[in-house]
Amino acid sequence: HPPNVKGGKGAGRLWVSNERRELGYLQTVGGITPGDTVEFSIWAKAISTSSGIVGDKSDGKIGLCAGIDPLGGPFQDAPSVVWGEAATVMDEYVLLSCRVVAQADKVTVFTRMEAVPNTRTDTFWDDAELKVVASVPEPPPDDGAGWVGYVQSAGVRSGPGLDMPVVARLPQGASVVVLKQSGDWYTIAYKIVGYMHKDDVAQK
Repeated sequence: HPPNVKGGKGAGRLWVSNERRELGYLQTVGGITPGDTVEFSIWAKAISTSSGIVGDKSDGKIGLCAGIDPLGGPFQDAPSVVWGEAATVMDEYVLLSCRVVAQADKVTVFTRMEAVPNTRTDTFWDDAELKVVASVPEPPPDDGAGWVGYVQSAGVRSGPGLDMPVVARLPQGASVVVLKQSGDWYTIAYKIVGYMHKDDVAQK
């Protein structure tokens, strides 16, 4: 199916005929730093025709989705899997993506197609990418100035600023170690090291 290749020499293909099925790929990727924000993206194309003739315009629908398990597990129905927005665009490639905060030294990426019965149901998958979009900062040197506070309400950010990505959300009342203050921002430690606004951390 050369016309259905997005880039390079080939694309992955999943297909069924006259069946209601969920199919997909998965791959576990190691070398991840827990607390990093990672993004998985992949291009997908869906075709569903009652004629079964290659080249006919689709008259059916297929749901396409990409997901990530931040724990690195192998099961797509695990409660830890985070799925991106589903797409039902037919006869052309659409970009699917999903973003999570890694909770282990590996993550598993998934693709999923949800097909309704039709004579010909094809999906093509191409140009997949997994990248780190926000890294956990290195802990500052321990100068003995740390103190324990508790979280009032907020997310942990990758840097000192409201424009920085949220890399983790802590439960209200959770204890954190404040390592350093820079202006209105604290460098805190709670399994990961990140930044929180001073108004969101109260001293015990």
